[in-house]
Amino acid sequence: MTVDAIFFEKDGTLIDFDEFWILISIKAIEIILKRTNMCNVPANLILEAFGVSDGITSIGGVLCKGTYRQMGEIVYNFLPRYGYNGSRNEVITFLIDAYNENADAGQIMPTCPELATTLYELKKQNKRLAIVTTDSF
Repeated sequence: MTVDAIFFEKDGTLIDFDEFWILISIKAIEIILKRTNMCNVPANLILEAFGVSDGITSIGGVLCKGTYRQMGEIVYNFLPRYGYNGSRNEVITFLIDAYNENADAGQIMPTCPELATTLYELKKQNKRLAIVTTDSF
């Protein structure tokens, strides 16, 4: 079999998922809590509800496999416990905006030290390399 092209998924294959997405999530949660005047809500509990524990994202958690809408629902479900009476859609919009505004907060780190060498070797073999992602930034 001849391989002419190799497609890589960005998160977890090329870049360290946790180093990138946990930092963005922390920043986004802080912004959402400020915009909703709910700074009394423990941000770490929301992060845990997203599937993050001890700096590691669960592969089954919403941060890893969910949508912004699902994460917005999680945030919204926390807020009324602390006195929030705004709308669900407002929180979801705040969440989407906060993630989009803070895409640069994540740290781009390779998944392994040999990644650059591996990609270089593939290019030396004239392999076409492509990156796929569902991210919009």
